[in-house]
Amino acid sequence: MHDEPGYDDAVNTLIKCVLLDFWNTVARFRDEELFLKELNELGMQLCGVDSLAEAYEEVRKCTNILRRASMVEINIDAEAALISHYTGCSPSMVKEAITRAFIDNSVPTPCSLDVIRGLLSGGFGVAIVSNVTHRAFITGFMKKFKYPRIPIISSDRTLRRKPHPYIFRRALRVLGCRPGEAVMVGDEENDMGAESLGLITVAVGGKARARLAIEDLCGLPAVLRSINA
Repeated sequence: MHDEPGYDDAVNTLIKCVLLDFWNTVARFRDEELFLKELNELGMQLCGVDSLAEAYEEVRKCTNILRRASMVEINIDAEAALISHYTGCSPSMVKEAITRAFIDNSVPTPCSLDVIRGLLSGGFGVAIVSNVTHRAFITGFMKKFKYPRIPIISSDRTLRRKPHPYIFRRALRVLGCRPGEAVMVGDEENDMGAESLGLITVAVGGKARARLAIEDLCGLPAVLRSINA
């Protein structure tokens, strides 16, 4: 038994809350090469550095190793400091360049905007639960494409990364749902860690294994109807 309210073995209850991964579930790059190209262009504009993308990729390789080993987030400020060390571009300019390039090159995945609007109008609690180095990637994207305002539980704030149980529990508390009343929808194995807490997991795109699978968010309403039938 858990001490926190709602963490009993709730079964056979209607789904009331939907937790959505962000990257490759709600948003994706139009073209990753264009993102890297813009990053280099912004490096030249902001601080006269023509190799910002290369430094970014090298730093990401190292920090991703640490993230996977520890399930602890290394946020954009730490990465920007490392990139600054290698390029001479100030950390604030590095952070600005990465943020601008990320938002400029991100686009909605199929049906994501309509599905989120539909879930909210149908009375579901909806939240983004994301492993992300900078919350502004999400907020900037959602503002740009006029997504509804919904709670965002991001690892740069929680410091814990999926599949650490804390980030899923945090989302459930924010939405006021029990594990058996919620689904976690995402494309990575770390999203499927929610199943250990009793959430139903839905894998997007065939990369991860879960109880249920959909090609993209266009298929989520039908899955929810089948669960709640």
